[in-house]
Amino acid sequence: MSKVIGLDVGIASLGWGVLDLENQKILDAGVRIFTKAETPKTGASLALPRRVARSTRRRLRRRRHRLERIRNLFVEKCLITEVNRNTVFASTKDNLSPWQLRYEALSRRLTSEEWARVLFHIAGRRGFKSNRKSELDDKDMGRLLAGVSENSQLLDDKKYATVGEMFHKDPKFTEKKRNHPSSYAHTVARDLLVKEIEILFERQRKLGNLHAGACFEAEFMDIFSSQRSYDDGDQINKMRGLCTFEADQARAPKFSYSAEYFVVTSKCNNLTISEEGRRRRHLNLEQKQLLMQLSFKNLKVTYAQVRKEFDIAENVRFVGIDYYQAEKKGKNPEDQTFLELKGFHRLRKAVEKSCGKTEWNKLTSNPELLDSIAEILTCWKTDDNRQRELGIIGLSNNMIDALLPLNGFSQFINLSLKAVNKLLPLMLDGQRYDQACSRVYQDHSRPSNKNKKTLLPPIPLEDIRNPVVFRALTQARKVINAIIRKHGPPDRLHIELARDVSKSFKERKKIIKAQGDFRSQKERAREHFISLYGTPPNGHDLLKFRLHKTQNGCCPYSGVAIDSTRLIEPGYVDIDHILPWSRTYDDSLNNKVLVLTAENRRKGDRTPFEYIARNDPEHRDWQRFKAEVAHYPYPKRWRLLKESLDEKDAEAFRERNANDTSYIARYLKNFIEQNLSMAGDDQQAVQTSNGILTNYLRVRWGLLKNRSESDLHHSVDALLVASITRSMIKQLSDASRRQELWASQRPKDIEELVDTHTSEVSRSPFQFNRRIQLPQPWENFSQQVREYVESKVFVSRMPMRKITGAAHQETIRSAKYLDEGYATVKTALADLSLAKLETMHDKERNKPLYEALKARLLEHDGKGKKAFEEPFFMPPGSKSRAHESIAPRVYSIKLRITMNEGVPVNKGIAANDRMIRTDVFERDGKYYL
Repeated sequence: MSKVIGLDVGIASLGWGVLDLENQKILDAGVRIFTKAETPKTGASLALPRRVARSTRRRLRRRRHRLERIRNLFVEKCLITEVNRNTVFASTKDNLSPWQLRYEALSRRLTSEEWARVLFHIAGRRGFKSNRKSELDDKDMGRLLAGVSENSQLLDDKKYATVGEMFHKDPKFTEKKRNHPSSYAHTVARDLLVKEIEILFERQRKLGNLHAGACFEAEFMDIFSSQRSYDDGDQINKMRGLCTFEADQARAPKFSYSAEYFVVTSKCNNLTISEEGRRRRHLNLEQKQLLMQLSFKNLKVTYAQVRKEFDIAENVRFVGIDYYQAEKKGKNPEDQTFLELKGFHRLRKAVEKSCGKTEWNKLTSNPELLDSIAEILTCWKTDDNRQRELGIIGLSNNMIDALLPLNGFSQFINLSLKAVNKLLPLMLDGQRYDQACSRVYQDHSRPSNKNKKTLLPPIPLEDIRNPVVFRALTQARKVINAIIRKHGPPDRLHIELARDVSKSFKERKKIIKAQGDFRSQKERAREHFISLYGTPPNGHDLLKFRLHKTQNGCCPYSGVAIDSTRLIEPGYVDIDHILPWSRTYDDSLNNKVLVLTAENRRKGDRTPFEYIARNDPEHRDWQRFKAEVAHYPYPKRWRLLKESLDEKDAEAFRERNANDTSYIARYLKNFIEQNLSMAGDDQQAVQTSNGILTNYLRVRWGLLKNRSESDLHHSVDALLVASITRSMIKQLSDASRRQELWASQRPKDIEELVDTHTSEVSRSPFQFNRRIQLPQPWENFSQQVREYVESKVFVSRMPMRKITGAAHQETIRSAKYLDEGYATVKTALADLSLAKLETMHDKERNKPLYEALKARLLEHDGKGKKAFEEPFFMPPGSKSRAHESIAPRVYSIKLRITMNEGVPVNKGIAANDRMIRTDVFERDGKYYL
């Protein structure tokens, strides 16, 4: 083995390094920086603004096309001429408003132009129409549906003939006829507008209007009602991926019966419980089967229900639950959902409600039919298409009506129903997913030599749906290919992924907050340390100080109080790995305690139980020890009280602490193994390292990093990752064990000397052995890394080869007062603050409004979002009251924006004299920002 590539992959950075281990030299190293593929503040997709804008353009384009077809129809039927087709619909002072014409059309014959204006006005505002029954019960559409229902009720209660008459005559619509952006109070159902069109055509025919014939009405209604279905052409099925194992089979719907049964079975097989002092264990087969049956009975199965169902003792915890964070917030951590069959129970409730339990029992006896129903509900969204597809599989009309409104059926799992049905019987017998895969698809995880190439192909987009992860892996692929082009195929490739790569935006925010809290705690501990000892602590002494505080100043092994004034005294106390590092590779804070040096030497490479209880048949010291550590956090207490650490347990610890087994890490590892031809013949040429091990080496080799100083530390990490071979880990483990054994077998006279804390002895053999226990890949490796990184590493950045994003803000700003040095912009009251209010445009002129707004803000800590949740009406005495008898509601006010003269460069932005939709203003050849 000679050439090794090391990668340190983060969500916005990638460090890389190439080592020649045979010739003991650094071949190359560098850093790649790229932007996260998400909106920084919200974590939303970068494509979201474009998608929303594209959707808006499409909607407006279709609306224009529909109105253009109506104009053409009017010209064809001679209601208007080709000359005035665009001017006849404009409102002027001489024309009656379309609303008044719609009302008068009920009682008088309209002229051709008036009739065209009425129909065109209705066509431009078609009202609300649902394509699905489910939308009528959708909580997100509650406000819209409430407005529609209220206006329908108003039409009936006051006996208005048409919507036009209601809007013209009713006081509710006197001041404003269109919706406010945050309100749907003026929305009407499209059915009411269709009814109005029929009534108006009928009245105009009776009044002798020659342009109100049945043929013209049918043609107009055809254009008015035209609307594209959003799931024509089986579009969802076209985007559906293929099965991981059965290459010719489509993936199974996530909420199909078989897929949910498969997921529930996997979760039951993987559920691990941890008991203090005992080995972690899984449920037995009978318990798993009972748990699966419970998930079909209950809507949700929580961890608390699992505990109650099997009468699990209080000192037993479920692995995977963050007890500490939940308890810190005052919540029961076991209230989290463990099992939930969302699709199954949605189907059950809908069918039982409309068709009865008998029909539902018939369905459950036919899993294939349940799978077909879930597939139809996932792939088809409109009622017409669902009705057609559900009828094809033989469902009754009553059951189809029950299933049409169902929402939430979306997404697919990575396996097909064919693969699921092959794996499920083995998993029901208690085998884990990976074990079942090995039985059915023998070498599924082992890369094939077929189709391997010297360079990595593009990563399939359908495999990684998270855009942040996809960009990180894509950049890793580009770097790997660039290295291979320069240095040739590697013998090995080592990868370390930052733990936040596969996390969601919300989870990463939590990690950042937790890291900030941790830094604050360390800083407070550091300040406290300086106040006590009068000198800044190094990292080792600060950790001693923090452990001393969390342990209430007591050595857990001996029960003897630790003198806080002697913490930095050489040879007095040590930081001990609870479960020996040589056996577990666990260097986490939860595996460290502060103990007296003599106790640490006597313990050696044993666990606390092996050290305390083995020579104490009555276990009195062990009981004392258990009481001593009862207040420790659970993860640390679990390690302290672990009674068994055999080779199987130790191997599991080493695997977890040395290798990254997250989904993204495994995906990248498998992708490289399956597609990249390596120079060597090692069956495990690609390995994923855990950051804990890298950090362990970095600290002990003196390669500490400063994140805020530069980006070069990423290349240091990459070179460390490249250096971590299996043989090196074995050497570290053996050296660590020799040191632990040497310390526990020292001559008694030296032990006594160390107990008296003489500095001469404490600095001789014991410290010497601590220094030599960490072999580096070659002599002066760490020094070479420092020199290479400081002098030769180049930081590259992802190029942006196209201009994307908004060219300017969307805010419309008035240029009316530009000559006076400022512009005005309408600002919603919810966006106001006390500082912004001071820039109110007419503050001096409209003092009552300014004072009223200020008073409301002061009542709510200056936060407009809270202050204006309730409606705000124009106060008495305001200069801009629309009606003396009515206090109009205020939604926004004008704020002043001071304009600064900019560089007179042509920005290519069109503007008129009074209003400009941009951040750049042009006046008399000058540009203002």
